[in-house]
This record gives sequence, structure tokens and C-alpha cells, in this order.
Amino acid sequence: MYCFVEPSSGESEWWLFDRVETQIMSLILEAFAQAQGIDQENPALLVLDRAGWHITNKLEIPPGLFLEFLPAYSPKL
Repeated sequence: MYCFVEPSSGESEWWLFDRVETQIMSLILEAFAQAQGIDQENPALLVLDRAGWHITNKLEIPPGLFLEFLPAYSPKL
């Protein structure tokens, strides 16, 4: 399950797939950016944990989407 939540409004978007991997994550990030109108003029910050498919240099990140990673071993966050 892939989920995006906007903290101030609680608005969420869910994506269900039968596995997690870098290629799928790249496609979901692209679809998310398009659906939310994220681009270089309308940037967004996405906070993620450090799952392997989040931190790989093979992940394709759409323009205007910036990733911030939680500290390692921070389950309470």
C-alpha cells in the first residue's frame, strides 16, 4: 500500500499494489505529482521513511517533488 497524506487537511490518496519496488514507486510518484499539480512552479515536500525503494538512486523523482527522509530507527515518527 502506498499512501500520501496532506497533514493540514488530512486529505489522502491511496495506491494498492501487490508488491513494493523502485519501478512502481517511480510510477506512483509521477502519477501523484500530476494529480496534485506538482511541478517546478508548484513544488511539494514529501516525507518518507528509509525503505530501500525510497532511498535508491534508481528512483525517478518528478520535477518539483522534493524528498525528505525521517531519521533512521525512528518508529515513533
